[in-house]
Amino acid sequence: MMKKVQRRHPLPARLFHWTLAPLAVILTVTGLLITAPPRGSNVLITRKIHSLAGFLFTFGFLARLYY
Repeated sequence: MMKKVQRRHPLPARLFHWTLAPLAVILTVTGLLITAPPRGSNVLITRKIHSLAGFLFTFGFLARLYY
């Protein structure tokens, strides 16, 4: 007999979470790399990734607040 899985949170809330969580990790890692870049790294690309992730995170966060 299969046990039915009960979801505690609706699908949109889970999608927001699993979209914002990786973006927060990306922002943390790229922020650290911008602050103390390793020798020979391309800080320009890191800053572009950081800016894009920040824009997406802000948009997702505001969308979550609106939801």
